Amino acid sequence: MSFDTIIRGGTVVDGSGLPRRRADVGIKQGTITDIGRLSGARRTIDADGLVVMPGIVDAHTHYDPQLSFDPWGTSSCFHGVTSVVAGNCGYSIAPCRPEDHEWVTSLFAKVEGMSPGVLREGLPWDWESFPSFLQAIDKRLGINAAVYIGHSALRRFVMGEGASERAATADEIERMRGLVREAMAAGAAGFSSSHAPTHVDHLGRPVPSRRASFDEVYAARYGYANPAEPVEIVTWKLSAIGGSPRIALAKAAASSADGSRKGMRRAYFPETRGYADTPVYDRYALAAGTSLTGPAIVEERESTLVVGPGGRFEVAPSGNIIVSIG
Repeated sequence: MSFDTIIRGGTVVDGSGLPRRRADVGIKQGTITDIGRLSGARRTIDADGLVVMPGIVDAHTHYDPQLSFDPWGTSSCFHGVTSVVAGNCGYSIAPCRPEDHEWVTSLFAKVEGMSPGVLREGLPWDWESFPSFLQAIDKRLGINAAVYIGHSALRRFVMGEGASERAATADEIERMRGLVREAMAAGAAGFSSSHAPTHVDHLGRPVPSRRASFDEVYAARYGYANPAEPVEIVTWKLSAIGGSPRIALAKAAASSADGSRKGMRRAYFPETRGYADTPVYDRYALAAGTSLTGPAIVEERESTLVVGPGGRFEVAPSGNIIVSIG
């Protein structure tokens, strides 16, 4: 047999830029090995009338509570999502002490609009540390998941009620660093935090991560504080199977490339473990045809695009910004 499985007769949308087309997809040893008119498989799946496409990766979710009792991440899976990144904005379901179960439940209910009744009934709470949480969901996971360890959960675990009231001491920061290292060793996707002014808990207080100093965030994520040289920390990491991922953003207005540059900013890139004087561009003044190599920072009205060292961005004739990660 040429294939283990053939998905036959579906409308293939493969992300390559080709038009959608009716084709068969051949799979061998867990890998797509051919697309076309195929035959010779141990198993055939009839996809007539269906769209066959790569699974969608949802990079910003708060599915970590739900995945502990609903391994499929419904209803996202119904729309083609096969991988989720959870634990964003400094909110994660672990680490969490038993006495803080109600606090975490109320936080997710307030900030993310989740049903407190569903959380109270559904959460099995068969974990306390972040590694034990990963072990718990791994036993019953239906979709792929990557989970950040959240700063607010981390502060609450180390500081208790003080997490919502004050800055951390040096000893508390050291304990948080140790927990982040432990989580990363166990498979955490990273460390997340938030200083968004809209993020308040169920009592109307700023969420714990908003009480943290820059030095605390820096030390928790990167292992040490460097108050002598305040910098912006920026990171750009994407993983994909196949070629470099390409991301199309909204249209940019035509202008000269020189006119789009706003100045320089001192930035630290974790990928290279070093500082770089980084040009800053006005995203709305980039001209069609502009092609630049990172590091670069492109500022929009409500967000900032960072292209790390070795990355590249260009403005297509349509005005879209295309980012290529080498």
